[in-house]
Formats: sequence, structure tokens, C-alpha cells
Amino acid sequence: MNGGLAADAHLVAEILSAAEGAALSTGSPRIGPEHLLIGCLTTADPSARAAVAADGIDDRAVRAALARVLDRAVLTGAAPAATSASNDAADPDVLLAGSPPLAEDGSEVLRRARVLSRMHRPRGLQSADVLVAVAELEDGTARAVLDELSVDRQRLFDFRDWAAGR
Repeated sequence: MNGGLAADAHLVAEILSAAEGAALSTGSPRIGPEHLLIGCLTTADPSARAAVAADGIDDRAVRAALARVLDRAVLTGAAPAATSASNDAADPDVLLAGSPPLAEDGSEVLRRARVLSRMHRPRGLQSADVLVAVAELEDGTARAVLDELSVDRQRLFDFRDWAAGR
């Protein structure tokens, strides 16, 4: 995607739309990094898909891994780390809005993706920036999903550095 605020905003809207659907399908009250991970793999921008192509991963694989991670959390009685706050389910704003809002850690992923995108201007924000921002997380459900898929996070970081010309 060529740079520019309008192009960046369009890509973020596309990612958020897919992430919203993923959050709704998992019953999550908020859009978290795990949903953004799915969103960045379903956009028209192919950069995130290219970054994980060597791992044989696509959005279907991520959805399946997310379901396994969430199922294990339910079976063990442990909530996945860094998922949306437990109070979300009782939050009337969340319940009445109809669409889940962006979780704080999801917002942080998008902020970090924006920083990553500035490293390689004028290209602008790419879905791979969001993917790398998710991969940089040290814990949480998205990290568990990447681990479940045996994603080579270091290769993603190398991809980030290569894209930034470092």
C-alpha cells in the first residue's frame, strides 16, 4: 500500500472490520491482538500473508489455533493471559454497542504498527506492520496463538528490520 494517511486509515479500517468479525465469532467483548492478527491476514494488502507464508499460515490456521488456545483455557479453568478485562462482559457500553470496542492491548498493537510503518516511509502502513507488532507481544492470547502455530517470531523481526532497511 502506498503511504499517506488516507491509505493508512483505509488499511486500519479493513483490519478492524475483519478483527471485529473474529471477536464476535469468538464471543469476545473486545477486539484484542489475537483478532487483529486475523484481520491483518485478511486484508487486500498481502504483506502479512507474505511474512508468514514460509510457516504455511493463513487466517484459517490462525482461527483454528485461536479456538484451540481458548478451548484449552476453558478446560484448564485459566483465562488466557492478557485477554479483555473480565468486567467487559458486564459493561453496559459493550453490551449495548453491538460491536466490540478495541481493547487497550489492541490499541497498543496499532500504535506500535504505526511506529513500525514510519521506519520505512514512504511505503506507509502495511498489514505486516500489524503482524510484527502482534509478534512483539511477550504474553497474551495472540502470543499463545503464534506459539501454537510455531511461528518463527525471529524471522518476523528480521522481516521488519529488512523492510525498514536496517
